[in-house]
Amino acid sequence: MVKSMTVAPVQIFSVKSCLILSLHNIMAYYKKTYCWPTRATMQRLVYERTGREYSLSWIDKCLGWLKKNKYMVSYFRPGRDESGRMFNRPSNRQLTRKALSLMIKMGAKPAHFLWNISKRLSPPDDPTPEAEQSPPVLQEELPRPPQKNPFLDPEFRQHRGLDPFPPWKK
Repeated sequence: MVKSMTVAPVQIFSVKSCLILSLHNIMAYYKKTYCWPTRATMQRLVYERTGREYSLSWIDKCLGWLKKNKYMVSYFRPGRDESGRMFNRPSNRQLTRKALSLMIKMGAKPAHFLWNISKRLSPPDDPTPEAEQSPPVLQEELPRPPQKNPFLDPEFRQHRGLDPFPPWKK
């Protein structure tokens, strides 16, 4: 007689859904409608949730996809150090109502305050049908005059200390 084994179902999340859940958990923990985790932090959070390590470039591609498909809104945050030099700080990120709806479909319950404010973050769709929209007016590009390549000038090359032209190129 064979005993039936009951195994707990394993949830396999995609990187994009892990990013949505991680951003939501950060926002809910700090009771803010935005957060600014670094890419390395997001990489670590995805690893903790999936058990698989992903590269930073893959995290960037997933964040870009989420932003392009309106699951997330991202705001650039420049910064300055003590010497006055500018640097890039991690971007502010906010989840839209579309992302919170996806969380509900996955079985997670979004924070109540995030659900209430997400309606303002989701831009309304354009009510004008595509057929009625006028096509964009394209400006005619002016032809550029041909540029003279300075590297073809032997005086320029000699002045810069570059090797002279071989005889077959003259």
